[in-house]
Amino acid sequence: MLLIVLLQASTDVSGLISLYREVGAMLVGIGFICAGLSVLKKLITNHEKTKEAIITYVVALVVWLLIWSLI
Repeated sequence: MLLIVLLQASTDVSGLISLYREVGAMLVGIGFICAGLSVLKKLITNHEKTKEAIITYVVALVVWLLIWSLI
């Protein structure tokens, strides 16, 4: 919290942008962890839908990495 206040107090906007980017990356990482746990749950409970869930997870991960590399 103190870091955010210090960054807002400065006139340099690039520090604030990098902070937002870092926080966004953490939130997306948490989302992918939750999605991975969902794939594992589907592997255990419903074997028929596992292949679709894995493909969806991998495609989402690749798309996110491509978008992140463009930023």
